[in-house]
Amino acid sequence: FSEDGGFVSLCYHYIQSNSKRYPYKLLGTYRDDFALHVKWARKAFRQLSTSEVSEYEYSGGCSNGVGMIFTFDDGLSDHVAAGEILADAGISGLFFVPTCLLTDNLPPNPTVIHYGLAAYGLDRFLKAYRHALESNRLSVDRYDIHYLKGRTDPWGAIRAIKQRTKYDLDHK
Repeated sequence: FSEDGGFVSLCYHYIQSNSKRYPYKLLGTYRDDFALHVKWARKAFRQLSTSEVSEYEYSGGCSNGVGMIFTFDDGLSDHVAAGEILADAGISGLFFVPTCLLTDNLPPNPTVIHYGLAAYGLDRFLKAYRHALESNRLSVDRYDIHYLKGRTDPWGAIRAIKQRTKYDLDHK
């Protein structure tokens, strides 16, 4: 964006309860912190409606300067609390709900990966991933993700997991 127009999109996944913490290391924002983000953003930016974001995307710009919108991915139950915080502040948000939640009653791929990594760690996750490849008669050589703890960038391995499971695997 530029000073002439555009928008900032702050994207959130997990908005965790302040009192009930996840039993594993799931990256996310606590509700009190999210409320502070909302308070700050309300002062720092003009809050955009979803129609203004659509106008910007499809017509090439906003005429009212720089704005922002809160977005939420993966249709998580945490987003109910986020929606309440936004509503209390008089702010709209844009919530993306994957169709697999509605049509197949299945969690979206990123959610499975996030929870798996948080609960088991990268090494154990990759061991289970390789076992799943073998169990489904998929080539471990072709789809393996190489990671050596302390020697390989863990975020690079996580990006590779997302790439493999979303785009590269032969889904039948």
